[in-house]
Amino acid sequence: MIDQTEGALNESVQFKTGGIEELITLVEAAKLSPGRPSVNAVWRWCRRGVRARNGERIRLEHVRAGGRIFTSAAGLGRFFSTLAAADVRHFETNPKARLATGTSGLQSAL
Repeated sequence: MIDQTEGALNESVQFKTGGIEELITLVEAAKLSPGRPSVNAVWRWCRRGVRARNGERIRLEHVRAGGRIFTSAAGLGRFFSTLAAADVRHFETNPKARLATGTSGLQSAL
């Protein structure tokens, strides 16, 4: 939902989290991201998402206004946090990962 007040476009949106957040373009989102990914990569995060290590697909929250796509800085932070959390869940439950880190019950028995 994009609010229009007094004839000017107020670039804020209400995402699923319930809070109202200021919109940023994908160019701005790319500049805010670590490693400075291309704008095309940010667009792919919106459309296709990124597959986490556990197989879950994580997508960047976005809205389309006309022909443009917007996200928010907070949405970008949630995207990175969700992706990292999904990876942590994978490595906590994956037996091969536990063996690689040496936390299996077999090593403690020796």
